[in-house]
Amino acid sequence: MEETPDLEGSFGLDLPKLAHHIRQWPLNVRDPELMWALGIVALAEEEGRIAHWALEHVQYEDEMERDLVCFRILAQAVRRLSPRVIDVQLRYLHKHPSHRYSCVNLGVMYKKTGDLGKARVYFFRTLKLLEISKGSYHITPLLEEAVKLEEQGSVQKALEIYTPLVSEIHDPGTLVRIAKMLTTTNELEQAKTTYLRAHVLDKEDPSPLEGLKSLRSLLVHKAGVALKDGEAAKTALLLDEAISIHASDQLIEHALNVYKDLGNTKRIRELEAMRRMLDNTEKQKQVQRELEEAEKHVSDGIIEEAMHCFKLALSFSPDQQVFKRALEVCEANGRKDLAEGVTGWFRKQVEAAEINQRLEKAGVD
Repeated sequence: MEETPDLEGSFGLDLPKLAHHIRQWPLNVRDPELMWALGIVALAEEEGRIAHWALEHVQYEDEMERDLVCFRILAQAVRRLSPRVIDVQLRYLHKHPSHRYSCVNLGVMYKKTGDLGKARVYFFRTLKLLEISKGSYHITPLLEEAVKLEEQGSVQKALEIYTPLVSEIHDPGTLVRIAKMLTTTNELEQAKTTYLRAHVLDKEDPSPLEGLKSLRSLLVHKAGVALKDGEAAKTALLLDEAISIHASDQLIEHALNVYKDLGNTKRIRELEAMRRMLDNTEKQKQVQRELEEAEKHVSDGIIEEAMHCFKLALSFSPDQQVFKRALEVCEANGRKDLAEGVTGWFRKQVEAAEINQRLEKAGVD
């Protein structure tokens, strides 16, 4: 393998001259780290063409790959800032909502266009993300610190690092460990959220579902203890949390008895409706009612209300055809914003339905 040629002489900050010199080298000896450094310096000097060329010769994985894509977009913006480039960066941030460089770069782009309002939004969002990660643009060093604390038995200190970062962690095994620690510290709602995220990331891994099943049993047990201690309100909250993991006739009946003692008529009606929805025939009737109401709103041009009804129908039964119809309505009325909302809602309902089916197969009652 050929060695990287020496950079003869001093190029100072004459980036065009330096880039021209490196272009003479064979492709197989252009060191990626050198090209990365050249790209970053070129961005700082607003040499967009050089930055884009240099970064095209770099390949990374994981966090660094996201940085690389982001800086390539920024290089295009430095060359020629246009609405299309901003839209590309917006879509990338939507795909990676916690990517700090994408967020701050959008702030820079909007500032250059004179849109100071949007610039402030993204600068403040970046600041909030950096506060979560203790000033670091990457979370890997923090996770490494948390693992050390975990190994030392400092569970609470480890969770202080882990918990704010749960939405950014993509390893199901790590999330399951965090959920178990949260359970031991009695942070049960956060434990549930963490198990659910782990399941969404790897639906073939049985560990998150086993964790949810154990957590639900623990909630029911704690509810029983609270009821014996005469704490009806606490009992109701614990049962609600258990029902949110998986609803069953038996558990709903238990919760109904508690809420009747509390005299909470609103929650009683909700639970009775939930119990009826366990009956598939009743569920289909409710879906049909919501769809008819949705189509009426479409005819009247009240698209927001139509989407509300479509979402209700999807919450009863996440049907692909209903979802497609909702998207057709959004597209026909130029409501991309509503389409994104209903898409996210549909995905959540599909995930919830899958979890319920798997828990039923696991024998949860």
